[in-house]
Amino acid sequence: MVPIKGIFPVGRLDKDSSGLIILTNDGRITKGLLDPKYYHEKEYVVTIKGKLRPNFREKMEK
Repeated sequence: MVPIKGIFPVGRLDKDSSGLIILTNDGRITKGLLDPKYYHEKEYVVTIKGKLRPNFREKMEK
């Protein structure tokens, strides 16, 4: 991502992920959404190739 003066990304995408990046011109919004002391629930959608093993969910919950 090319830095643009006065524009702040809210979050990031990892190398092998895809999605939407929110941009803002107000750095306070970025801090409010990313700072752990202002808890926000996150939801992820994951697509896999192949079949899951029967104990996959149990292992993920640990």
